[in-house]
Amino acid sequence: MMPGKVIQGHQKWEDNCQQCHKKFDKEGQNQLCIDCHKDVKQDFLQKRGYHGKMKTKQDCATCHTEHKGRDANIVVLDESKFNHVQTDFALKGGHANEKVVCKDCHKPKVKFRDAPNSCVSCHKKDDKHKNSLGDKCADCHVEKSWKEITFDHSKSDFPLKGAHAETKVLCKDCHQDNLFKQTPKDCYACHKKDDDHKGVFGQKCVDCHTEKSWKESTFDHKKDAHYALLGKHDSAKCQSCHRSLGQK
Repeated sequence: MMPGKVIQGHQKWEDNCQQCHKKFDKEGQNQLCIDCHKDVKQDFLQKRGYHGKMKTKQDCATCHTEHKGRDANIVVLDESKFNHVQTDFALKGGHANEKVVCKDCHKPKVKFRDAPNSCVSCHKKDDKHKNSLGDKCADCHVEKSWKEITFDHSKSDFPLKGAHAETKVLCKDCHQDNLFKQTPKDCYACHKKDDDHKGVFGQKCVDCHTEKSWKESTFDHKKDAHYALLGKHDSAKCQSCHRSLGQK
C-alpha cells in the first residue's frame, strides 16, 4: 500500500513502483535514482557539486524522502548548518555576510543546483557600467565589496600619468554615466572647457603641454613659431602679444 502521493515531478511514475523501487537492494535502489537524475550522476562521476563532493556514500532516501504529497519538499536541508564549501560556489567576502540569506540567491521552484553562479546573473541591476564592460566583474572587483576594485589603469590603453595619477581624479570625471568602452582618449575631449586658446591652436594639446600640468608648456617659440624671443620678449606673457588669443 502506498503511504502517500509522490511529488509532482514524480507523478507520472506513481503507478509504476518498479521505476523507483527495487526490493531488498539498497545499491540498486540508488542506481534507479541516478539513472533518472542524470545531472546528479554526472556530478558523482566528475566529483563536482554538492553530490559529487560528498565524503561518505549515502542512500538518496536519507535526504530525499518521497510519498509526502504532491507539494512536499523532499530536499532535507538545514540552512543554519549547511556548508556551502561543499558546493561549486564557496561563500566568501560579501557573500559570507550573515545578512545574505539563502533565498537571496535561491529562488522558489528553482533547483538548488540551478542557482546562478555568475556575478551578473544576480547583480545585473547593480551594474553601474550598464553592461559596457561585459560580465567579467571579477576582472576589476572583489567579493569583499563592490567598492574595492583591483583594476590597474596602467594595463589599459590609457595609463594614468602626471596629474591624472597624482591628483584626485575620480572615475566619473572621465567616464560619464559610468560608461567606459567609448571614453575618448584625446585631451580635447575632456579639457575643451579648459582651453584658454579657444581652439585657435587646434586640439593637439600635447604639442605644447604635458600631463603633469597645463601651466607647464613645452612650446618653443623659436622652433615652433619661427620667431625667437630675445631680450624682454623672452619674459613677456603670451597675452602681451596675443591679446585676443586669436592672433598667431
